[in-house]
Amino acid sequence: MKKILLVEDDDLLNKTLTYNLISEGYDTVSALNAGTAAGLLTQAEYDLVLLDINLPDGSGYDLCRLIKPENPDTLVIFLTANDQESDQIRKPQNRFLPGSGFWNGCGMRRKTMWTNTP
Repeated sequence: MKKILLVEDDDLLNKTLTYNLISEGYDTVSALNAGTAAGLLTQAEYDLVLLDINLPDGSGYDLCRLIKPENPDTLVIFLTANDQESDQIRKPQNRFLPGSGFWNGCGMRRKTMWTNTP
């Protein structure tokens, strides 16, 4: 089973996403801030981290920089409410690449999407 860490500070969004991921059969753990997420990352390995960029106690980018050296195969997808064009194209390595997969966190390398298969 794929293990997902969701890091989102909006409580309702965090609970909703966690509920939906669990309902789809993913082993999902959630955190409301970077500090809690950092602690969870020392306790288990995750296949995917869904990471909010704007967290109350730090930047999602900074948390990603902590994740990747220790867990280079962990995929990171950034979630954000930032809707300014400059936020979307500022860092090309963080953009979605339609049809061919995506760049995992911090622009390390491209991987294809995975599905939850038994």
